[in-house]
Amino acid sequence: MHTNLNEPTLVDAILDRVVHSSNKIERKGTRSMRDDIGADVP
Repeated sequence: MHTNLNEPTLVDAILDRVVHSSNKIERKGTRSMRDDIGADVP
């Protein structure tokens, strides 16, 4: 993201706001969500 906006300080500020105002969702189960939807994510 830093390379896309070309302003590292602004990107850090945006990410700081997003991370600190986000909610954590806990999923109970034995399988991964990636397995459930078949996503090919490294």
